[in-house]
Amino acid sequence: MFLGDAYGTKSLAAGEEHAFWRSAHDNYQRSLDIYLDMRRRGIAAGEDAGDQVTVEIAKCDAAL
Repeated sequence: MFLGDAYGTKSLAAGEEHAFWRSAHDNYQRSLDIYLDMRRRGIAAGEDAGDQVTVEIAKCDAAL
């Protein structure tokens, strides 16, 4: 689960869409930054979550 995922289930009132995508984008970016730092320090293991987060960031960018 990434920080931006929390925004995926929120229902939007009229006019909130831009703020929703901006918040999701910012939180996915934070997740990516944390993951990359952990990988750089050798404490991240397993699949490359960075690829998944990058896809989600691209979705947010497209919606903005």
